[in-house]
Order: sequence, then C-alpha cells, then structure tokens
Amino acid sequence: MLQPLKSTTPALKLSVLAMALFQISNAYAHNGEDHSNTDDIPMAYLPTITVMATASDTSNLGTSATLNKNDIGNKQVATSDTATILTKIPGINVQSAGGISNLPVIRGLADNRLRILVDGVDSIASCPNSMNSPLSYISPSAVEETTVYAGVTPVSVGGNSIGGTIVVESAEPTFSEDSTVVTSGEVGTFYRSNGNGYGANIETTIANDTLSLSYKGSYAKSDNYDGGGDFKSYTDASGDGKELSKDEVGSTAFESQTQSVDVAYQNGDHLLQGTYLWQRVPEELYPNQRMDMLDNQLDRINLRYKTDLSWGQLEAQAYHEDVDHYMNFGEDKQFLYGTAPGMPMYTDSETIGANLKGIIDLTNQGTVTVGAEYQDTPSMTYGQPLVLA
Repeated sequence: MLQPLKSTTPALKLSVLAMALFQISNAYAHNGEDHSNTDDIPMAYLPTITVMATASDTSNLGTSATLNKNDIGNKQVATSDTATILTKIPGINVQSAGGISNLPVIRGLADNRLRILVDGVDSIASCPNSMNSPLSYISPSAVEETTVYAGVTPVSVGGNSIGGTIVVESAEPTFSEDSTVVTSGEVGTFYRSNGNGYGANIETTIANDTLSLSYKGSYAKSDNYDGGGDFKSYTDASGDGKELSKDEVGSTAFESQTQSVDVAYQNGDHLLQGTYLWQRVPEELYPNQRMDMLDNQLDRINLRYKTDLSWGQLEAQAYHEDVDHYMNFGEDKQFLYGTAPGMPMYTDSETIGANLKGIIDLTNQGTVTVGAEYQDTPSMTYGQPLVLA
C-alpha cells in the first residue's frame, strides 16, 4: 500500500539556517585579533549635527491641537461647513448631515458627548435631531482660531462632555495705537460648479484707540450636488411628481445668511466687548434624515469683559441666545403619507449663561484658574395638529 510522501523542505531550511548561524558565531569566536587594548584602535570623530524645526500644532491630536486662520482659509473654497474644516486635524472626523451642519467626531464620540464653545458661548443644539449644530452658527470666514481638546480636557474648558472640547474664537477687536481713526476690511467670494454653490463674505472695522466697531456678514447657497456617475436606476424623488437625475444626490441643498455687529471699548488694561449675532437658514436639506430643516433663526447677544490685575487676569461673560426652529419634509422627500400632509415640528429654545474666571499668577511657577459658570436652556418642541381628509 502506497503511503503519501512527506515533504522535507522545512527541515532542510532549518538545517541551512542553523549552519549559517553556527558559521557566524564560529567566525567571531576564532577571530585572531586582540582588541583588549582600545588605545591602539584609531577613532573617527563625527561633527555635531543640529536639527532645527518648528513644531506643528496640527500634526496630531495628542492632548490638543490648534488651527489658525491660515489653516482654515485653505479649505474655505471646498466647504461652507465649519466642522468639516476641523478634519484637517488627524483624529477628527465628521458625521455627515446638512451642508453646513456636519457633526464633529473625536475618536468616535460626537454630538452632546462633545462640548463646543463658540466665542465662549456653550451652545447646545435645540433640534432633537441636532440639525442646528453649534458650529453651524459661525461661518468659516469668521473663525480666527480653533483649538480641539481630546479626551481629558482642562477644567477651564471641560465639563458636560466625555469625548472632548472644541473651542472656536473669532478675531479679537482691533484698535489704533493713538487717537487716529483707522479702518480695515475684507471681502471674499467663492463658486463651486458641483451643485452650483456660491457665496460671499464681508468684514469691515472702524476704530480708534478706545473704541472699535466692526461688522461681519456671510452668505452661502447651493443646490443638490451630483455624484460621480449614475448611482440610481430611477428618477422619481418623492412620489409626488418631483424628479431628480440619476446622478443627483437629493436633499443636499442649503442656504445660510449670517450677520454680526461687534462693539468693543478699551481703557488701559480693561476690555469690554459686546456682540450681536443673527443667523437665518431658510433651507437645509438632509439626505440621511427623514425630515429637513426648512427654517432656523438664531439671535444671540454676547457680552465679555477682560482685565489684567496685579495678581493675574479676570474674565467675565454673559450671553443670551434664542432659536426658532422648524422641521418638515423637504421637496425631495415624500410629503403625503396616506392623507397626512407632512409632519411639521417646531422648536423654540432659549439659552442664558454666565461665567466668571480668575487666572492667578504663581510668580513664574505656573497659574491657577478658578471660576464658576451658570447655564439654563429651557426649550419646547411641538407639532402642528394635522387635519386628515
């Protein structure tokens, strides 16, 4: 009876390897040179090499990372969403939503698991579906600097979050060096062929050495964008006669209008600043939600005070925010379910907050920050009664 042949290749390879190792060790053991006296061995001295480089704040997300205005400006042409710009930091992703309301994700945690501060305001999405995310209230052109803290965050910016904190700041008020009145301004615009997206932003400032007045405005609008090719076999979008081409991604259109007025007063080491922010989003459609945001209006008043004292710094802030929010089925979604015409949902929310912070200098040994904060966010969500035929 024939027996199957067994390969001897593994044993052969092992023998060759063992012989090679034996030859190497044997060569070192029988080396006839005597190196016990190292003074006879010539030594080569290599020149000192100094490597200099600047540290990058955005190289990785260890404990924190920062994006400045230049980093942000490079991505403004590609997106109107402030959260998407943060993806330049490794470790930051976004959960896709509307055109200006993507939700930032830090190491898998998002939404209410993150604390988001915009000019010191601890803003909270009043929509049950988080359609009006806090970062949607500031346009990319208005952002001066963004700092992201992952995981464990400083107590001064932490609280109410387990995933991290995102701190977004607009530009500080500018003043002249003397009583001379100075003016400055900036105008920008963009156009994107995919979705026929376009927009513009303007910023202007007039100031002397004690008073500064500035205005910022931005507008962005886009239709549905197109995919890389036909990804659907049908054109019916909603069952109500609305048709979309086979390569058109439905419910991706949006429109946003944002304006703000900032007044600042400076006297010595004292700085008092007041900002009124108004934003209206007439339409923002969501491809991954059953409903769309068909109107959202924000009114925010933000007061801030800073001063340098003999023992350190004192900062105080108070703000009030009012949001009127409306959801329903957009034009790309089915509106009639049987005899029910849509599903209108309204949300009215009000946020009142204040905080006080003292930064104590420990004479070149560090600083200690102490403070307190208060926030109240009453909100009401209700639906409009439907009359069924």
